[in-house]
Amino acid sequence: MKAKWFLMKIEEIDAKIEGRSYEIMQLKMIASGRTAQWGSERVQSSGSQQKMADAVAKYIDYENDHEMKELLLLKQYIINTIKKLPTKYYKMLHRIYVQGMTIRDIYLMERMSRTWGDRLHNEALKELQKILDGMGEGEKKDVKHRLFRI
Repeated sequence: MKAKWFLMKIEEIDAKIEGRSYEIMQLKMIASGRTAQWGSERVQSSGSQQKMADAVAKYIDYENDHEMKELLLLKQYIINTIKKLPTKYYKMLHRIYVQGMTIRDIYLMERMSRTWGDRLHNEALKELQKILDGMGEGEKKDVKHRLFRI
């Protein structure tokens, strides 16, 4: 498993979490009668009770959503893995891959040259790769399998 691929999974995880959160919010609004539409179907508070019941049931299913819990656990696993790095590497990788900053933003914020920033980023990736390579085969296989399913 390559370090950069491992970190890039955060973006995919965040996109799925955002989508699920939006769906939950929409269902919650329908279930409480605070919205007039769901997709192309009209839902009115004075309309079909079955549509409301369906929305409530879907909302409850989403609230107990195992996929959402798995996404959150995987994201936390990635973050916990980079926390094992020395602070300078952790800060660099966290800012780029978790916070979504650009490397250029980090250069400016830290007042470092582009060359130094690129070198620090590459060193951080190499150190993360050592951690990933040092995982037990069972853990590595499990994590890789779970990340491929995203």
